[in-house]
Amino acid sequence: MAGEWRATTLGDCVRFVSGGTPSKSNDEFWGGNIPWVSAKDMKTFWVDETEDLLTAQGAAASTFLAPEGSTLLLVRGMTLHNDIPIVRVRQASTYNQDVKAVLPKPDVLPDYVPYLLLGHKATLSEKVDAAGHGTGRLALDALLSIPVLLPRRAEQTDIANLLGSLDNKIELNRRMAATLEEMARALFKSWFVDFDPIRAKAEGRDPGLPAATAALFPDRFGEDGLPMGWQERPFGDVFEIRGGNTPSTDEARYWGGDHCWATPKDLSPLKSPVLLGTDRTLTDDGVAVVNSGLLPAGSVLISTRAPIGYLAFATCSVAINQGMAGIVGKELSTAFAWLWCTANIDTFLAVAGGSTFSEISKGTLRKLPMVVPTADVSEAFAACVDPMVTRLVELARESDRLAMLRDALLPRLISGELRIKDGAAKGEAA
Repeated sequence: MAGEWRATTLGDCVRFVSGGTPSKSNDEFWGGNIPWVSAKDMKTFWVDETEDLLTAQGAAASTFLAPEGSTLLLVRGMTLHNDIPIVRVRQASTYNQDVKAVLPKPDVLPDYVPYLLLGHKATLSEKVDAAGHGTGRLALDALLSIPVLLPRRAEQTDIANLLGSLDNKIELNRRMAATLEEMARALFKSWFVDFDPIRAKAEGRDPGLPAATAALFPDRFGEDGLPMGWQERPFGDVFEIRGGNTPSTDEARYWGGDHCWATPKDLSPLKSPVLLGTDRTLTDDGVAVVNSGLLPAGSVLISTRAPIGYLAFATCSVAINQGMAGIVGKELSTAFAWLWCTANIDTFLAVAGGSTFSEISKGTLRKLPMVVPTADVSEAFAACVDPMVTRLVELARESDRLAMLRDALLPRLISGELRIKDGAAKGEAA
């Protein structure tokens, strides 16, 4: 027992406040600057931006404005069958009817609330019931009755500070990764979509590049509209495109081995384009019956169906299922393939077929035309972007280690099994 900690229930520690959706038909409610959180926004611990925004009128028509730093809990949605999203809002925010704000009662610190919930995530998962059509639901009475141990406020502060420092570093890494992605996309667009260096040289302007790099670019376009010396070629000529499949799930000898096997489901929750591992693994026998074989580390994976366009770098050798394509470098860096795919998602969707769901076939993907620069320009681009990709992988791995440490500490800290004294975590018999 955690000594002076008080045995109570979640309902005695926090209150749950429902959200709502202002009328979508009223344009005066939407397009302002007040965040409106829904399940699609609840993918990171801190929510900085939301897809939808409300005006002041829309916020007034909503049910509640959660204060800055508040904790939000998803209480309804299909997502609940796989995960329980628990997030904090960086600024005062509204939210929809599938979400509840979790606000502290007087004995509980706001910074402690998310960890109180996260530490009981397994219990929350057990409380999910079905609300029809596959939708999960966390009923209010079930939430209120969850038993918890509550430490004194001073120890709540210590716990929140320790766990918060880990989450803050994870968030910093996410922001750094997002900045690197933005830089890489901007450089690709400038060089290979807008042709900025070529246009600048053709017009007698400074390309804004180091002299040695600027010299690699031509100063005019050919009759085909491409930079002189550049070519338009099929994507599949420049990169190797592999498809995969699913080994028989009835054959136990195929599953549970040492080889990663990726599906679109593995890519959907990623916070950066880096795949560190997969939900399911294959044995040697399993890999032997997968068309893709093992793709080398550094390959780019793209989902080609349901939905099209998830992208990630494989950090280890990996096999893939039929909903994926694996892109292996031949002439150009796979960073080029990643950015080219990112820039052409709309094209993929436009040429996709399928009667049940959209799918772009590997054959169609291979035939799509791409602009290929000269070797010296592609090498200069790789010299700029490949280190960014390396850093993306490093940040993802560090965040994964930090998340594992946080997840290991969390249940022990909120149960009182692990106590904090003088700012350092020390095990103490409770």
